[in-house]
Amino acid sequence: MNVTEGLRNDHELLRRRLARLEQWLPAAYAAPALIRNQVWLLALRAEEHLAREETLIEALRDKLAPETRREVAWRLAEHQDHWQTLQTLKGLIERNGAGAADHMDQIVAYTAHLTDGLREHMAEEERRLFVMMDRAARHGAEAARPASAESAGAIEASPAMSPPG
Repeated sequence: MNVTEGLRNDHELLRRRLARLEQWLPAAYAAPALIRNQVWLLALRAEEHLAREETLIEALRDKLAPETRREVAWRLAEHQDHWQTLQTLKGLIERNGAGAADHMDQIVAYTAHLTDGLREHMAEEERRLFVMMDRAARHGAEAARPASAESAGAIEASPAMSPPG
């Protein structure tokens, strides 16, 4: 069993939650309460996942190679970006109220931005970070190094999150 198995399971649950949110998005103008509920459920799942992920990272910190620590720092910064987008979305929904459509275009745009960004982030974590964390848990810092110097350089080359314009 890999130490990240629970985090991978969380990602599957989050993907299902994102799919459900996207499923209801076309109804956002007619039924904003549905979107509000889906966003709140997503926020709860995301918060639980972040806590588990950060706990595991902290437990492995001493075993992580420097390259992996940089990857961790990058992913944690992305967590903050995604969390801020989610909080902005929640704020827009709260200001929108139970049925008014004043901010609905923004809500739809932020929702699409968030779902796309979270899917990309989770895929990158699974492809890179979780592999490094599993190796570190099994073999220590030396085995947790990225496969090549190019992959370590990809961290700095990744685009930063920015809210929709």
